[in-house]
Amino acid sequence: MTKMTAQGEIANLRIFADTDFLPAVTALVREVGEGIGLDKSIYGKLELLVEEAVLNVINYSFEPGQGGVFELSIKRLPGKIVAEVADKGQPVDYSKIEADTENALGILLLKKLADEVHFVNRGKEGKAIEIALNLPYDMPETLEAETHIDENAQIAPPEEELEYLRATRRDTSGITRSIYRTYGYSYTSDTLYFPEKIAELISEGYLHSAIALNPHGEVVGHASLRLDFPGASVGEFGQLVVDPRYRGRGIAKKLNEVLVETAQKRGMFGYYAHAVTTHPFSQKTILSNSAVETAYLPSFVPASLVAKSISVEQSSDRHAEIAYFRRIGENRKPRIYPPIQHTSMVEKIFMLNFMDFETAPADAKCIEALSENTEMSLRVFEGPKRSFLTIDKYGADFDSMLAYQLRQLCLKKIEAISLQLPIDSPWTRKKCAYAEKLGFFFCGIMPGMGKTGNDLLRLMYLNNVDISLDNPVIVTDFGKELANYVLAGYKG
Repeated sequence: MTKMTAQGEIANLRIFADTDFLPAVTALVREVGEGIGLDKSIYGKLELLVEEAVLNVINYSFEPGQGGVFELSIKRLPGKIVAEVADKGQPVDYSKIEADTENALGILLLKKLADEVHFVNRGKEGKAIEIALNLPYDMPETLEAETHIDENAQIAPPEEELEYLRATRRDTSGITRSIYRTYGYSYTSDTLYFPEKIAELISEGYLHSAIALNPHGEVVGHASLRLDFPGASVGEFGQLVVDPRYRGRGIAKKLNEVLVETAQKRGMFGYYAHAVTTHPFSQKTILSNSAVETAYLPSFVPASLVAKSISVEQSSDRHAEIAYFRRIGENRKPRIYPPIQHTSMVEKIFMLNFMDFETAPADAKCIEALSENTEMSLRVFEGPKRSFLTIDKYGADFDSMLAYQLRQLCLKKIEAISLQLPIDSPWTRKKCAYAEKLGFFFCGIMPGMGKTGNDLLRLMYLNNVDISLDNPVIVTDFGKELANYVLAGYKG
Protein backbone atom coordinates (compact mmCIF):
# COMPACT_ATOMS: atom_id res chain seq x y z
CA MET A 1 0.00 0.00 0.00
CA THR A 2 1.15 3.57 -0.59
CA LYS A 3 2.47 5.75 2.20
CA MET A 4 -0.02 8.45 1.18
CA THR A 5 -3.64 7.77 2.10
CA ALA A 6 -5.11 11.27 1.62
CA GLN A 7 -7.61 11.39 -1.22
CA GLY A 8 -7.92 13.85 -4.07
CA GLU A 9 -5.75 15.56 -6.63
CA ILE A 10 -1.99 15.19 -6.13
CA ALA A 11 -0.65 17.07 -9.15
CA ASN A 12 -1.95 19.23 -11.98
CA LEU A 13 0.04 20.36 -15.02
CA ARG A 14 -0.87 22.54 -18.01
CA ILE A 15 1.68 22.19 -20.76
CA PHE A 16 2.22 22.86 -24.45
CA ALA A 17 1.09 20.03 -26.73
CA ASP A 18 4.45 19.17 -28.26
CA THR A 19 6.61 16.05 -28.12
CA ASP A 20 9.53 18.20 -26.90
CA PHE A 21 7.74 18.44 -23.54
CA LEU A 22 6.86 14.75 -23.27
CA PRO A 23 9.87 13.94 -21.03
CA ALA A 24 8.68 16.58 -18.54
CA VAL A 25 5.24 14.94 -18.42
CA THR A 26 6.54 11.42 -17.85
CA ALA A 27 9.02 12.71 -15.27
CA LEU A 28 6.14 14.26 -13.31
CA VAL A 29 4.25 10.96 -13.30
CA ARG A 30 7.36 9.13 -12.14
CA GLU A 31 8.13 11.64 -9.37
CA VAL A 32 4.54 11.63 -8.13
CA GLY A 33 4.57 7.83 -8.03
CA GLU A 34 7.80 7.76 -6.07
CA GLY A 35 6.63 10.58 -3.81
CA ILE A 36 3.49 8.80 -2.63
CA GLY A 37 5.25 5.45 -2.26
CA LEU A 38 3.91 3.57 -5.27
CA ASP A 39 5.76 0.49 -6.39
CA LYS A 40 7.73 1.01 -9.60
CA SER A 41 5.62 -1.66 -11.32
CA ILE A 42 2.58 0.60 -10.85
CA TYR A 43 3.92 4.05 -11.62
CA GLY A 44 5.92 2.58 -14.52
CA LYS A 45 2.65 1.40 -16.10
CA LEU A 46 1.03 4.76 -15.42
CA GLU A 47 3.97 6.55 -17.02
CA LEU A 48 3.62 4.51 -20.24
CA LEU A 49 -0.15 4.98 -20.36
CA VAL A 50 0.06 8.75 -19.80
CA GLU A 51 2.66 8.97 -22.56
CA GLU A 52 0.29 7.25 -25.00
CA ALA A 53 -2.62 9.48 -23.93
CA VAL A 54 -0.50 12.61 -24.43
CA LEU A 55 0.60 11.42 -27.86
CA ASN A 56 -3.09 11.01 -28.70
CA VAL A 57 -3.63 14.69 -27.86
CA ILE A 58 -0.58 15.84 -29.82
CA ASN A 59 -1.48 13.77 -32.90
CA TYR A 60 -5.23 14.37 -33.08
CA SER A 61 -6.27 17.44 -31.10
CA PHE A 62 -4.13 20.18 -32.63
CA GLU A 63 -2.89 20.99 -36.10
CA PRO A 64 0.89 21.49 -36.50
CA GLY A 65 1.81 24.97 -35.30
CA GLN A 66 -1.61 25.55 -33.72
CA GLY A 67 -0.07 26.03 -30.27
CA GLY A 68 -2.55 24.15 -28.11
CA VAL A 69 -2.16 23.07 -24.50
CA PHE A 70 -3.42 20.11 -22.53
CA GLU A 71 -3.90 19.43 -18.83
CA LEU A 72 -2.63 16.45 -16.85
CA SER A 73 -4.26 15.68 -13.50
CA ILE A 74 -3.13 12.88 -11.18
CA LYS A 75 -5.53 11.83 -8.42
CA ARG A 76 -5.47 9.37 -5.55
CA LEU A 77 -8.97 7.91 -5.21
CA PRO A 78 -10.15 5.04 -3.00
CA GLY A 79 -8.41 1.91 -4.22
CA LYS A 80 -6.80 3.42 -7.29
CA ILE A 81 -4.50 5.99 -8.85
CA VAL A 82 -6.03 7.96 -11.73
CA ALA A 83 -4.44 10.10 -14.43
CA GLU A 84 -6.57 12.32 -16.67
CA VAL A 85 -5.31 13.96 -19.86
CA ALA A 86 -7.75 16.66 -21.01
CA ASP A 87 -7.75 19.18 -23.85
CA LYS A 88 -9.99 21.63 -25.67
CA GLY A 89 -8.56 20.97 -29.09
CA GLN A 90 -10.44 20.00 -32.21
CA PRO A 91 -13.18 17.37 -31.87
CA VAL A 92 -12.48 13.74 -32.62
CA ASP A 93 -12.57 12.97 -36.34
CA TYR A 94 -13.54 9.31 -36.34
CA SER A 95 -12.78 8.85 -40.04
CA LYS A 96 -9.23 10.17 -39.51
CA ILE A 97 -8.51 8.21 -36.38
CA GLU A 98 -9.97 5.05 -37.92
CA ALA A 99 -7.45 5.23 -40.76
CA ASP A 100 -4.55 5.20 -38.30
CA THR A 101 -4.23 1.66 -36.91
CA GLU A 102 -1.70 2.85 -34.35
CA ASN A 103 -3.96 5.45 -32.76
CA ALA A 104 -3.27 5.96 -29.10
CA LEU A 105 -6.73 5.06 -27.78
CA GLY A 106 -6.41 1.70 -29.48
CA ILE A 107 -2.95 1.22 -28.00
CA LEU A 108 -4.29 1.97 -24.53
CA LEU A 109 -6.77 -0.86 -24.85
CA LEU A 110 -4.42 -3.21 -26.72
CA LYS A 111 -1.62 -3.06 -24.17
CA LYS A 112 -4.06 -3.96 -21.41
CA LEU A 113 -1.94 -2.15 -18.87
CA ALA A 114 -4.81 -0.13 -17.41
CA ASP A 115 -7.43 -1.59 -15.09
CA GLU A 116 -9.91 0.95 -16.43
CA VAL A 117 -9.94 3.37 -19.36
CA HIS A 118 -12.53 6.15 -19.49
CA PHE A 119 -12.93 8.33 -22.59
CA VAL A 120 -15.16 11.39 -22.25
CA ASN A 121 -16.32 13.77 -24.98
CA ARG A 122 -17.72 16.91 -23.32
CA GLY A 123 -18.73 18.79 -26.46
CA LYS A 124 -17.63 22.43 -26.30
CA GLU A 125 -15.89 21.72 -23.00
CA GLY A 126 -13.38 19.46 -24.71
CA LYS A 127 -12.50 15.82 -24.16
CA ALA A 128 -10.45 13.69 -21.80
CA ILE A 129 -8.87 10.27 -21.42
CA GLU A 130 -8.87 8.93 -17.86
CA ILE A 131 -6.65 5.99 -16.92
CA ALA A 132 -7.03 4.09 -13.64
CA LEU A 133 -4.74 1.54 -12.01
CA ASN A 134 -5.86 -0.42 -8.96
CA LEU A 135 -3.67 -0.14 -5.89
CA PRO A 136 -2.51 -3.13 -3.86
CA TYR A 137 -3.46 -3.43 -0.19
CA ASP A 138 -1.94 -5.50 2.57
CA MET A 139 -3.98 -8.46 3.81
CA PRO A 140 -4.50 -8.19 7.60
CA GLU A 141 -1.99 -10.45 9.36
CA THR A 142 -4.64 -11.58 11.86
CA LEU A 143 -7.14 -12.64 9.23
CA GLU A 144 -6.22 -16.32 9.04
CA ALA A 145 -6.47 -16.56 12.81
CA GLU A 146 -10.22 -16.43 12.28
CA THR A 147 -12.03 -19.75 12.03
CA HIS A 148 -13.72 -20.38 8.71
CA ILE A 149 -17.34 -21.36 9.41
CA ASP A 150 -18.95 -23.81 7.03
CA GLU A 151 -22.63 -24.28 6.21
CA ASN A 152 -23.00 -26.95 8.90
CA ALA A 153 -21.88 -24.72 11.77
CA GLN A 154 -23.92 -24.77 14.97
CA ILE A 155 -26.73 -22.22 14.89
CA ALA A 156 -26.32 -19.28 17.29
CA PRO A 157 -28.77 -19.11 20.21
CA PRO A 158 -32.06 -17.66 18.91
CA GLU A 159 -32.38 -15.38 21.94
CA GLU A 160 -29.26 -13.43 20.93
CA GLU A 161 -30.29 -9.92 19.98
CA LEU A 162 -28.51 -8.30 17.04
CA GLU A 163 -27.79 -4.62 16.58
CA TYR A 164 -28.14 -3.06 13.13
CA LEU A 165 -26.30 0.14 12.26
CA ARG A 166 -24.33 2.01 9.61
CA ALA A 167 -20.69 1.00 9.43
CA THR A 168 -17.88 3.46 10.06
CA ARG A 169 -14.11 3.23 9.61
CA ARG A 170 -13.90 1.54 13.02
CA ASP A 171 -15.98 -1.40 11.79
CA THR A 172 -13.94 -2.30 8.71
CA SER A 173 -11.72 -4.90 10.38
CA GLY A 174 -14.82 -6.63 11.72
CA ILE A 175 -16.33 -6.67 8.23
CA THR A 176 -13.21 -8.29 6.81
CA ARG A 177 -13.14 -10.93 9.55
CA SER A 178 -16.82 -11.67 8.92
CA ILE A 179 -16.12 -12.20 5.22
CA TYR A 180 -13.31 -14.62 5.99
CA ARG A 181 -15.33 -16.54 8.60
CA THR A 182 -18.14 -16.96 6.08
CA TYR A 183 -16.34 -17.51 2.78
CA GLY A 184 -12.65 -18.08 3.48
CA TYR A 185 -10.94 -16.59 0.42
CA SER A 186 -13.70 -17.50 -2.05
CA TYR A 187 -15.80 -14.30 -1.90
CA THR A 188 -16.03 -12.58 -5.29
CA SER A 189 -15.42 -9.00 -4.10
CA ASP A 190 -11.77 -8.53 -3.19
CA THR A 191 -12.57 -5.14 -1.66
CA LEU A 192 -14.02 -6.68 1.50
CA TYR A 193 -10.74 -8.44 2.39
CA PHE A 194 -8.93 -5.12 2.90
CA PRO A 195 -10.06 -2.96 5.86
CA GLU A 196 -8.02 0.02 4.68
CA LYS A 197 -9.72 0.03 1.28
CA ILE A 198 -13.20 -0.27 2.82
CA ALA A 199 -12.36 2.60 5.19
CA GLU A 200 -11.32 4.83 2.28
CA LEU A 201 -14.50 4.10 0.34
CA ILE A 202 -16.69 4.85 3.38
CA SER A 203 -14.81 8.01 4.36
CA GLU A 204 -14.87 9.48 0.86
CA GLY A 205 -18.58 8.78 0.29
CA TYR A 206 -18.29 6.01 -2.30
CA LEU A 207 -19.70 3.33 0.01
CA HIS A 208 -22.56 3.20 2.52
CA SER A 209 -22.33 0.00 4.56
CA ALA A 210 -24.76 -1.55 7.06
CA ILE A 211 -23.72 -4.20 9.58
CA ALA A 212 -25.31 -6.57 12.08
CA LEU A 213 -23.47 -7.03 15.40
CA ASN A 214 -23.98 -9.89 17.86
CA PRO A 215 -23.66 -9.37 21.65
CA HIS A 216 -19.94 -10.23 21.42
CA GLY A 217 -19.28 -7.36 19.03
CA GLU A 218 -18.77 -9.63 16.02
CA VAL A 219 -19.96 -8.47 12.61
CA VAL A 220 -22.32 -11.25 11.50
CA GLY A 221 -24.00 -9.50 8.58
CA HIS A 222 -23.05 -6.88 6.00
CA ALA A 223 -24.60 -5.13 2.99
CA SER A 224 -23.70 -1.96 1.13
CA LEU A 225 -24.66 0.69 -1.39
CA ARG A 226 -21.80 1.46 -3.78
CA LEU A 227 -21.84 4.88 -5.51
CA ASP A 228 -20.06 5.84 -8.73
CA PHE A 229 -19.25 9.19 -7.13
CA PRO A 230 -20.04 10.86 -3.79
CA GLY A 231 -23.53 12.34 -3.82
CA ALA A 232 -24.82 10.17 -6.68
CA SER A 233 -28.61 9.88 -6.84
CA VAL A 234 -28.50 6.11 -7.39
CA GLY A 235 -26.28 3.39 -5.94
CA GLU A 236 -25.76 -0.33 -6.26
CA PHE A 237 -26.92 -2.70 -3.52
CA GLY A 238 -24.62 -5.64 -2.91
CA GLN A 239 -21.81 -7.22 -0.90
CA LEU A 240 -24.44 -9.00 1.16
CA VAL A 241 -22.91 -11.47 3.60
CA VAL A 242 -24.61 -13.31 6.48
CA ASP A 243 -22.71 -15.50 8.91
CA PRO A 244 -23.97 -19.13 8.51
CA ARG A 245 -24.65 -19.30 12.26
CA TYR A 246 -27.23 -16.49 11.95
CA ARG A 247 -29.03 -17.29 8.72
CA GLY A 248 -32.82 -17.54 8.66
CA ARG A 249 -33.34 -14.48 10.89
CA GLY A 250 -34.19 -11.94 8.20
CA ILE A 251 -30.82 -10.20 8.59
CA ALA A 252 -30.63 -9.27 4.91
CA LYS A 253 -33.98 -7.48 5.06
CA LYS A 254 -33.00 -5.51 8.18
CA LEU A 255 -29.68 -4.49 6.65
CA ASN A 256 -31.60 -3.28 3.61
CA GLU A 257 -33.81 -1.15 5.88
CA VAL A 258 -30.72 0.57 7.29
CA LEU A 259 -29.46 1.31 3.78
CA VAL A 260 -32.85 2.56 2.58
CA GLU A 261 -32.99 4.97 5.53
CA THR A 262 -29.47 6.14 4.70
CA ALA A 263 -30.42 6.68 1.05
CA GLN A 264 -33.58 8.60 1.99
CA LYS A 265 -31.63 10.95 4.26
CA ARG A 266 -29.25 11.68 1.38
CA GLY A 267 -32.04 12.35 -1.10
CA MET A 268 -31.20 9.41 -3.35
CA PHE A 269 -33.65 8.36 -6.06
CA GLY A 270 -33.07 4.64 -5.60
CA TYR A 271 -30.67 1.76 -5.91
CA TYR A 272 -29.80 -1.06 -8.26
CA ALA A 273 -29.12 -4.66 -7.48
CA HIS A 274 -27.85 -7.40 -9.77
CA ALA A 275 -28.28 -11.15 -9.61
CA VAL A 276 -26.87 -13.93 -11.77
CA THR A 277 -29.23 -16.52 -13.23
CA THR A 278 -27.24 -19.62 -12.26
CA HIS A 279 -29.26 -19.97 -9.03
CA PRO A 280 -32.36 -18.36 -7.45
CA PHE A 281 -30.94 -17.30 -4.06
CA SER A 282 -29.69 -13.78 -4.87
CA GLN A 283 -32.81 -13.04 -6.89
CA LYS A 284 -35.09 -13.99 -3.99
CA THR A 285 -33.15 -11.80 -1.57
CA ILE A 286 -33.32 -8.79 -3.90
CA LEU A 287 -37.02 -9.30 -4.62
CA SER A 288 -37.76 -9.47 -0.88
CA ASN A 289 -36.43 -5.90 -0.67
CA SER A 290 -39.15 -4.64 -3.07
CA ALA A 291 -36.85 -4.29 -6.07
CA VAL A 292 -38.20 -4.99 -9.57
CA GLU A 293 -36.51 -6.18 -12.77
CA THR A 294 -35.46 -3.43 -15.21
CA ALA A 295 -33.06 -5.24 -17.56
CA TYR A 296 -31.97 -8.72 -18.62
CA LEU A 297 -28.30 -8.94 -19.62
CA PRO A 298 -27.36 -12.19 -21.38
CA SER A 299 -23.76 -13.40 -21.01
CA PHE A 300 -22.85 -10.28 -19.05
CA VAL A 301 -20.93 -11.88 -16.17
CA PRO A 302 -17.76 -13.96 -16.61
CA ALA A 303 -18.11 -17.39 -15.00
CA SER A 304 -15.05 -16.57 -12.87
CA LEU A 305 -17.06 -13.87 -11.05
CA VAL A 306 -19.96 -16.13 -10.08
CA ALA A 307 -19.85 -16.81 -6.33
CA LYS A 308 -17.65 -19.83 -5.66
CA SER A 309 -19.66 -20.61 -2.55
CA ILE A 310 -22.70 -21.51 -4.66
CA SER A 311 -22.48 -24.93 -6.25
CA VAL A 312 -23.54 -24.59 -9.89
CA GLU A 313 -22.60 -26.38 -13.06
CA GLN A 314 -20.42 -24.05 -15.14
CA SER A 315 -21.82 -24.68 -18.63
CA SER A 316 -20.63 -21.43 -20.18
CA ASP A 317 -17.79 -18.93 -19.99
CA ARG A 318 -20.28 -16.15 -19.21
CA HIS A 319 -23.64 -16.00 -17.48
CA ALA A 320 -26.74 -13.85 -17.73
CA GLU A 321 -27.51 -11.21 -15.11
CA ILE A 322 -30.73 -9.48 -14.11
CA ALA A 323 -30.73 -5.81 -13.12
CA TYR A 324 -33.27 -4.71 -10.49
CA PHE A 325 -34.26 -1.26 -9.24
CA ARG A 326 -35.78 -0.08 -5.97
CA ARG A 327 -37.20 3.44 -6.06
CA ILE A 328 -36.68 5.31 -2.79
CA GLY A 329 -37.00 9.02 -3.58
CA GLU A 330 -39.92 11.09 -4.79
CA ASN A 331 -41.58 10.10 -8.02
CA ARG A 332 -40.91 11.98 -11.25
CA LYS A 333 -42.81 12.15 -14.51
CA PRO A 334 -40.33 12.26 -17.38
CA ARG A 335 -41.43 12.53 -21.00
CA ILE A 336 -39.91 9.47 -22.64
CA TYR A 337 -39.23 8.54 -26.26
CA PRO A 338 -38.89 4.75 -26.31
CA PRO A 339 -38.31 3.13 -29.72
CA ILE A 340 -41.73 2.32 -31.14
CA GLN A 341 -41.07 -1.43 -31.26
CA HIS A 342 -40.09 -1.49 -27.58
CA THR A 343 -42.69 0.92 -26.20
CA SER A 344 -44.91 -1.69 -24.54
CA MET A 345 -42.04 -3.35 -22.68
CA VAL A 346 -40.50 -0.03 -21.62
CA GLU A 347 -43.85 1.20 -20.28
CA LYS A 348 -44.34 -2.04 -18.37
CA ILE A 349 -40.92 -1.72 -16.72
CA PHE A 350 -41.73 1.85 -15.66
CA MET A 351 -45.12 0.85 -14.25
CA LEU A 352 -43.84 -2.17 -12.34
CA ASN A 353 -41.19 0.06 -10.77
CA PHE A 354 -43.91 2.49 -9.62
CA MET A 355 -42.50 5.31 -11.74
CA ASP A 356 -44.73 7.89 -13.41
CA PHE A 357 -43.97 8.79 -17.03
CA GLU A 358 -45.42 10.31 -20.17
CA THR A 359 -44.76 8.56 -23.48
CA ALA A 360 -44.32 10.94 -26.39
CA PRO A 361 -46.56 10.23 -29.39
CA ALA A 362 -45.11 7.94 -32.04
CA ASP A 363 -45.10 10.79 -34.58
CA ALA A 364 -43.30 13.26 -32.26
CA LYS A 365 -40.73 15.23 -34.26
CA CYS A 366 -37.04 15.60 -33.40
CA ILE A 367 -37.05 19.37 -32.97
CA GLU A 368 -33.93 19.25 -30.81
CA ALA A 369 -31.05 20.43 -33.02
CA LEU A 370 -27.95 18.27 -33.12
CA SER A 371 -24.60 19.75 -32.19
CA GLU A 372 -21.54 18.75 -34.18
CA ASN A 373 -20.20 16.23 -31.69
CA THR A 374 -21.83 13.59 -29.51
CA GLU A 375 -21.22 14.06 -25.80
CA MET A 376 -20.50 10.62 -24.42
CA SER A 377 -18.62 8.58 -21.86
CA LEU A 378 -16.89 5.26 -22.52
CA ARG A 379 -15.69 3.03 -19.69
CA VAL A 380 -13.71 -0.11 -20.48
CA PHE A 381 -13.03 -2.84 -17.92
CA GLU A 382 -10.36 -5.26 -19.07
CA GLY A 383 -10.84 -7.92 -16.36
CA PRO A 384 -14.48 -8.88 -17.02
CA LYS A 385 -14.12 -7.87 -20.72
CA ARG A 386 -17.03 -5.46 -20.73
CA SER A 387 -17.61 -1.81 -21.50
CA PHE A 388 -20.23 0.91 -21.05
CA LEU A 389 -20.82 3.58 -23.69
CA THR A 390 -23.24 6.20 -22.33
CA ILE A 391 -24.64 8.98 -24.48
CA ASP A 392 -25.20 12.29 -22.70
CA LYS A 393 -26.21 14.34 -25.76
CA TYR A 394 -26.50 13.32 -29.41
CA GLY A 395 -24.33 14.95 -32.07
CA ALA A 396 -24.20 14.79 -35.85
CA ASP A 397 -21.28 12.36 -35.60
CA PHE A 398 -23.22 9.76 -33.58
CA ASP A 399 -23.38 7.14 -36.33
CA SER A 400 -19.67 7.30 -37.20
CA MET A 401 -18.69 7.49 -33.53
CA LEU A 402 -20.73 4.42 -32.59
CA ALA A 403 -19.49 2.37 -35.55
CA TYR A 404 -15.90 3.31 -34.75
CA GLN A 405 -16.13 2.56 -31.04
CA LEU A 406 -17.83 -0.77 -31.72
CA ARG A 407 -15.09 -1.85 -34.13
CA GLN A 408 -12.37 -0.83 -31.68
CA LEU A 409 -13.97 -2.65 -28.75
CA CYS A 410 -14.48 -5.80 -30.82
CA LEU A 411 -10.86 -5.73 -31.99
CA LYS A 412 -9.74 -5.49 -28.37
CA LYS A 413 -11.89 -8.55 -27.57
CA ILE A 414 -14.29 -6.79 -25.22
CA GLU A 415 -17.08 -9.37 -25.02
CA ALA A 416 -20.08 -7.56 -23.47
CA ILE A 417 -20.57 -4.04 -24.87
CA SER A 418 -23.35 -1.94 -23.30
CA LEU A 419 -24.85 1.10 -25.02
CA GLN A 420 -26.96 3.45 -22.86
CA LEU A 421 -29.14 6.05 -24.58
CA PRO A 422 -31.07 8.94 -22.93
CA ILE A 423 -34.69 7.88 -23.18
CA ASP A 424 -35.84 11.48 -22.63
CA SER A 425 -34.33 12.54 -25.98
CA PRO A 426 -36.47 12.42 -29.15
CA TRP A 427 -33.36 11.31 -31.07
CA THR A 428 -33.23 8.02 -29.18
CA ARG A 429 -35.93 6.48 -31.35
CA LYS A 430 -33.92 7.09 -34.52
CA LYS A 431 -30.50 6.33 -33.07
CA CYS A 432 -31.67 3.11 -31.41
CA ALA A 433 -32.72 1.86 -34.84
CA TYR A 434 -29.23 2.56 -36.19
CA ALA A 435 -27.62 0.80 -33.22
CA GLU A 436 -29.80 -2.26 -33.78
CA LYS A 437 -28.64 -2.36 -37.41
CA LEU A 438 -25.09 -2.66 -36.08
CA GLY A 439 -26.09 -5.66 -33.95
CA PHE A 440 -27.03 -4.09 -30.63
CA PHE A 441 -30.21 -5.42 -29.01
CA PHE A 442 -32.66 -4.15 -26.39
CA CYS A 443 -32.05 -5.22 -22.77
CA GLY A 444 -34.17 -2.85 -20.65
CA ILE A 445 -33.93 0.53 -18.96
CA MET A 446 -31.69 1.98 -16.24
CA PRO A 447 -33.63 4.53 -14.14
CA GLY A 448 -31.68 7.53 -12.89
CA MET A 449 -28.34 6.45 -14.36
CA GLY A 450 -27.91 9.35 -16.80
CA LYS A 451 -25.54 12.28 -16.32
CA THR A 452 -28.35 14.50 -15.02
CA GLY A 453 -30.16 11.69 -13.19
CA ASN A 454 -32.27 10.92 -16.24
CA ASP A 455 -33.30 7.43 -17.32
CA LEU A 456 -31.38 5.40 -19.91
CA LEU A 457 -32.41 2.85 -22.52
CA ARG A 458 -29.96 -0.06 -22.32
CA LEU A 459 -28.77 -2.03 -25.35
CA MET A 460 -26.05 -4.67 -25.61
CA TYR A 461 -23.72 -6.11 -28.21
CA LEU A 462 -22.10 -9.50 -27.66
CA ASN A 463 -18.73 -10.01 -29.31
CA ASN A 464 -18.14 -13.67 -30.24
CA VAL A 465 -20.08 -14.93 -27.25
CA ASP A 466 -22.23 -18.06 -27.45
CA ILE A 467 -25.35 -17.70 -25.29
CA SER A 468 -26.88 -20.98 -26.45
CA LEU A 469 -25.34 -22.78 -23.46
CA ASP A 470 -27.09 -20.51 -20.96
CA ASN A 471 -29.83 -22.21 -18.98
CA PRO A 472 -31.07 -19.31 -16.84
CA VAL A 473 -32.86 -19.79 -13.54
CA ILE A 474 -35.36 -16.91 -13.21
CA VAL A 475 -37.69 -16.54 -10.23
CA THR A 476 -40.55 -14.26 -11.33
CA ASP A 477 -42.98 -14.41 -14.23
CA PHE A 478 -42.04 -10.90 -15.34
CA GLY A 479 -38.36 -11.78 -15.17
CA LYS A 480 -39.02 -14.67 -17.54
CA GLU A 481 -41.10 -12.44 -19.81
CA LEU A 482 -38.34 -9.82 -19.97
CA ALA A 483 -35.65 -12.44 -20.62
CA ASN A 484 -37.67 -13.99 -23.45
CA TYR A 485 -38.29 -10.56 -24.97
CA VAL A 486 -34.57 -9.70 -24.87
CA LEU A 487 -33.50 -13.05 -26.31
CA ALA A 488 -36.07 -12.76 -29.11
CA GLY A 489 -34.37 -9.54 -30.21
CA TYR A 490 -30.87 -11.00 -30.09
CA LYS A 491 -29.68 -11.84 -33.59
CA GLY A 492 -26.58 -13.76 -32.55
